[in-house]
Amino acid sequence: MALAGMAAAGGYLRVMTFYLQDSPGMTPLRGIVPAPAGGRGPGNAPASGRLTARWGARTPLLVSGAAITAGAGLLTGLSGTTSSTLLVG
Repeated sequence: MALAGMAAAGGYLRVMTFYLQDSPGMTPLRGIVPAPAGGRGPGNAPASGRLTARWGARTPLLVSGAAITAGAGLLTGLSGTTSSTLLVG
């Protein structure tokens, strides 16, 4: 599950960078808007360890799996006119 989460996060960063450069017509420098999202992994690692120690592995995995599924569901509504502020958050 952790491998799938890391692959999803890496895929998100790569796909969103290309999407922002292509569809809205941003320059390559502006297309790296989601790049700071890559820094959340090391920042969230200690919190993840504490959650797992407190509730075991099953609950955090279920919550993260549900969040990944919900995020993928939200990405299905993208089009060429989707606002970049909606994408980046």
